[in-house]
Amino acid sequence: MNTMKRNSFALSLILAIGVIDIHVQSAGAQTVPLNTAARQMFMEGRDLFDDGKFVEAEKKFRDALAKYPKADKADQTAYYRIK
Repeated sequence: MNTMKRNSFALSLILAIGVIDIHVQSAGAQTVPLNTAARQMFMEGRDLFDDGKFVEAEKKFRDALAKYPKADKADQTAYYRIK
């Protein structure tokens, strides 16, 4: 019986780790198409910024952060929005 409890515990632990791993992977960055769209918005905002169109650039950065808050470029987008 002791071996059965140990095997049951080990199986439960393996299952729990698998569920946690799946959850952590899905909570990460957004999907590739969404990251591509977010990157495009960032680049458009940066081009506006570089051209001195600060109001339009801030709006583009704000929209990108609202639409893609977990995108790969979110930190750079936030930086440029603040700048």
